[in-house]
Parts: sequence; C-alpha cells; structure tokens
Amino acid sequence: MKRTILQVAASLLVCAGPLHATNTSNLPTGYYTIKSATTNTSITHVYAFNDAASTTVSSNSMKASERTLLSTTLGTTNNYYWRIVNSGGNTVTIVNGQGTPIVREDGNHGASGVAKLSTLTPVDANSTYTTAVYFSEGLCAPGASDTNHQYGDYTAINYYKNYVGDITKWNLTQSEEGKTFYTVSVTGNTNGYITRTATSERAYNTGFFVFDADATAPTASDFTAAAIDGYGAQISVDATAHTITVTYSYNAEFLRSDIAAAQAVLDKTGVGYPKANSTARTTFKQAIASAQQTLDEVGEASSSTTFSTAVATLNAAINTYKQATDIQMPEDGHTYVFTNVHPQSGRKYYNYASSGCTMVARGDGDAESLPQSAKFTCRVVGDKYVFVNNEGKFLSWRYKTPKSGVTGTNGFTDSYVAATNGMTFAKMQFTSYTTSATSLADLFGYVSFGGLKTDGSSSTASSFFVVKNDGTFDRTDLNNWYYNTTYSNAFQVEEVTYPNTITFNAAEGIDGVEQIATFSAPFATVVPQGVTAWYVDQVNTAAHLQSIETGKAIPAGQGVLLTAPSSTTSAIMLPATSETAATISSNGLGASAGAALTLTDDTHAYILTRDTENNCTAFCRGRIGSVLKMNKAYLKLASGGSAQSFMMNFGGISTGISQIEAQGSFEAPIYDLTGRRVVRPVKGSLYIQGGKKFIAQ
Repeated sequence: MKRTILQVAASLLVCAGPLHATNTSNLPTGYYTIKSATTNTSITHVYAFNDAASTTVSSNSMKASERTLLSTTLGTTNNYYWRIVNSGGNTVTIVNGQGTPIVREDGNHGASGVAKLSTLTPVDANSTYTTAVYFSEGLCAPGASDTNHQYGDYTAINYYKNYVGDITKWNLTQSEEGKTFYTVSVTGNTNGYITRTATSERAYNTGFFVFDADATAPTASDFTAAAIDGYGAQISVDATAHTITVTYSYNAEFLRSDIAAAQAVLDKTGVGYPKANSTARTTFKQAIASAQQTLDEVGEASSSTTFSTAVATLNAAINTYKQATDIQMPEDGHTYVFTNVHPQSGRKYYNYASSGCTMVARGDGDAESLPQSAKFTCRVVGDKYVFVNNEGKFLSWRYKTPKSGVTGTNGFTDSYVAATNGMTFAKMQFTSYTTSATSLADLFGYVSFGGLKTDGSSSTASSFFVVKNDGTFDRTDLNNWYYNTTYSNAFQVEEVTYPNTITFNAAEGIDGVEQIATFSAPFATVVPQGVTAWYVDQVNTAAHLQSIETGKAIPAGQGVLLTAPSSTTSAIMLPATSETAATISSNGLGASAGAALTLTDDTHAYILTRDTENNCTAFCRGRIGSVLKMNKAYLKLASGGSAQSFMMNFGGISTGISQIEAQGSFEAPIYDLTGRRVVRPVKGSLYIQGGKKFIAQ
C-alpha cells in the first residue's frame, strides 16, 4: 500500500483543530514520486521527471534535458522516481533516478537562467493537508495557458517567487512497496553513465534503477556503460547490497595516442604558430615529456587514475599552448602562400592577376604545387612586412571594387610604395564575429593581415583582408576578426621554396675570387653584405666584369655574377624596397628571371660551370636543349662562335682561361698591371690584352 508523507504525518500527530504538515524532521528518507498538488483541472502536466537523454528543444534552442519537466501521466522508468534523504536538518537532499537534481527555470525558457537544486527546503508553515508540501525554492507547476515553459509535449517546473498556492505545492508519495532500488556508483570519469539495455534507462553517479521486488536480480550483462574515448569500463552488480558499480579506467593506448596528438600540435611551425624559442613552446615540450614519463613509469596497466590525470594535464597544456601570443611572423627573404580559411566556402589561395588579385579554390593540395602567381617573397621593413611576387608586383590591401577613399582596388602596386605595401600581421582572435569557431583552439595557427585602406591617418585607415563566402573581398579594420558563415579574415600562411636563396660554389682557377654564383630575379634585389655583384660590360677574348656600386640594388631582370669570401656558402637575395637600383646600360649577361630557360641555337648561351678540360671555373658553351633554372644568369653572345669557354676579367684583372678568337662586338681593351684601362700604350711598357701579357712596341 502506498502512503503519502501527509498520511505518515497524520499517524504521528494527535492534536485538535486543523491538521498541518508534519515537521520536516519527520520526513522519511526514501524513494518518491512527485506530483503537483494543484486542484486546477486545466493543469494536466503534474508528474515531475528528468530526461537527461532528451534532445527535444524549444524554438529558442534550449534543451528540454536541461530542466525538470512535468508529464500528464506517471512513467515507470527511473527518471520518474526521486530519492529524498532527510538528515535531520532544515533541508532535504534530492536526486532523480538518472542521478540528476531538480532543475528549475528561473525565467521564460531559462532566459534568466536555471537553478540546479540538489537540496530543497520544506516550509512547515505553508504546507497544509491535503495540498501537501511547499518548498521555499518556489517550485511551480505552470498553468496550461503559460506557454513560456513548454517543451514539446511537456512543461518545465519554474520559479514563482514568494507565491504560496496550490501550483507551488507538491504531493510526495513513497514508492518503495513492491520495488527494489539499485543505487548506481560511477567512478573514474565524471561523464560516465550506465544504460539499462532492456528499457534504455540511463543513470549517472548517485542515480538508481527500479526493479519489481519479485523480479530476478539484475546482472552486469543487463547494462551497458557509456563509451568514452580513452576509457574502458567494468560493471559489477551486488544483488545483496542493491548496488551497481561502474568503474572507468584509462587505457595506456589512448594516453599514447594523446601524446602523439600533442606532438603533432608541437610540430606545427611557421607563421602563426608559437615561435621556436618561445616560452610557450618550451613549456609545452615539458608537458609532453611529463606525459611520456607517466606512460613509461606506469607501463601498460589497464587501470590507472594516473592516466586520466596525465591526459587532463596534457589537454590543458594543449589549450594553453594554442592560445600563446608569441607567434612566428614572416621572415626576410622567405616566400609564402596566403590561404583564406572560410568555415562555409572552404580554402582559397590569394592569387595575382593583372586585372586584380583573386581568391582561388585550392582544396587540400600542397602549397608548393600552386602557381608562382600565388607565391610572395617577404621583406621586413621595421614592423611591417612587404611582399613581392614573381611578376615583380608588390602586395597591397585588396577591396572588391574601386571606391572613393579606398586604395586597394587591385591588390598590388607596380613599384614599392612604403605606406601602401607595408602589411600588418596579427594572431587570429576569438570574438563575437567568430561565431563558427568554438574557441581559440579552433583558430590555432591562423593569422590576419592587411594594410592601408584609405589615405587617412585614423585608427581605421588600415584593414585586414576580409574574404566573403563568395570569394569576393570586404573591409574592416585592424581590430575586428571574422570567422563566420559570411566573412573570414582567417589566413593560413605557408612557406614555400623560391629561388632567391643562392648557393655559392668554389671559384677554381680564378685569382682573388673564392666563391661564385649567378643570379637574376624578376624584382630588384639587395646585394647581401660581404657579397659583390658583377655584370659584363663587354665581351671579346674574355668576359669583362664591372661591379655594381655599393649600396645600389640589382635591377629587376638583370643577370649578375655574385662573388663572396670562402666563409660565405649561401645568401638570401632580399627584395629591394627603398633602395635605388643600379644603372646598367649594357649587360653581357642574360637572365632566366622569373622562369626557367631552355637553351636554343639562338640563345648563344655560356653557362657558369667547371671547365673540366682546363680545371677551372669558366663560362662554358651551353648544351642546346638543356634547361637553365629560374633566377640564374648566363653569358650571352650577339652571335654564335666556335669558343667552348670564356675566361673572366674582374675589373681589369684577367683570370681563368680563354680558348677563343675575338668574339663579341667589342675590341679587346688594354690594361696595365694595376688593372687600369689604357687608351695609348707607352712603348716598352708591359700590358695585358685579351688575357695575355705583352710589351708595347
């Protein structure tokens, strides 16, 4: 026979006059069903239950599973039962069969929040027969006309402040007769829970399942533990103590996997990622090493709380590392591809076009395979970053169409303009505009960059590149970050190879020259410190070279020879910005600036290489059909000849070897022994002409 708490109280009290609710201290600990005590016949949702598994949502997307609901009928599953424990104080503890508390709405659909109540406070003065118990927490069963708390077929318990009436009073009916309650204990993972296979009932830690008293005792095979990545679970049932225990334990294999994942994060380097020497990277390395040490020490144990602690620590370290602000920026002389990452339209790379730069879909292809028009070489100028492409164009901010006051209509300039071409870079930030990202971790490695937008000097005169979902451009400033279904200024900046890094070779048989290389580029370049750049001003029995004036840049498209001391084995040729290009009126060196060159009969090309026959470095005849790599130089003749190689004359000092008759368009000049050119030789004096010494007659 079921008894209400009020009936229990009546058996304990003998008094005259109206009967009042029993004192809280007489409320028995036990399992109950809860029903609204309202006498209003229009209120049909009266039985309280929780549904932790529910995915039903209201029009404002608040989950029904996040609050306690009311049903028209009383269900038989554990989520309609409540365990109330009275420890003799003024309050009682309460938990649902699913292991969840009372979750009361404080406003319309939780607009003012929800309250999770693991304890309730009965108010004796407001609790009367036969309308049962009133709680000071103001639990209310809303009327049928109150649609502010409806969730599909159910209504949520809400808060009625300071109201004492039948809709805020509840009947608590003990439900233990003929029932056996098995308490659930879940350890090892706070997200763990267990499901009763036959009924799909769910119970978290402190929850319980309800069985008929005369039913066969349940066994572990009647239940399934929730699957949680990295964890195994064991279920045990004690039919005597009426308990079900679920023990989650971390698996070593998953810790090993997490360490590998963390290492993969650490291995990401380049623009947008923490610097190689940053404190963040050092700290993260230590966290990975600590996790590995834990794995090594514990071994392959199948159950260890140490594993879960290590994983939690490692995951926290990953999140911290991803939010590091000391990130790598573009570097001098390095070449990059800019890919906009859009949450709706995918990945598009920034591509030069003479009519205006565009965004081109790239998918997941390798950046190296993209066309040269997508690759931009960097020059760092103060705190700005200047980029020039293989067409010799300088990157500038790009807007969608010409507009008054807006400078970036094409995305490039033909020559360097300090204000326009200086780009600003910043780590992507998570703001109200980045609605497609859940956290800063989702934006790890992404940067925003941009430059001058208008001719003004205000704080909004510059803008990040902003790409719309249709691939067109928009504008903002340098304080707004977008990553949503319409806009994105999240860019992935990938370094790619470009032939502006030269490798020197030993200059064999050339007096006074230790290292030598050829170079050209489609943009003006700076001569590195310690390196001398030369061009050929005339060719006869030798290639006569003149050095480019110190401080001047190598002009775009001009081929040069570079010489350096033995300590210099390589050099990066930086794009010139404010440097003045040297004036070269006539150059006997051809260039493969911007594209590889296939040698033909008409090229008349001699390539700098080792002359094996004469055991020295020289310009040797190029093989027809061979390919000269991009950004190299070669000696060119006005017409073909029989010579197999040319010696080189650096500033009047003849070096190397000549095996040809006079070839080019110049008469062989005469030099004295100091290297000065002589117009009228003095009889009896020693001179050099065509690489040979002679005494003037």
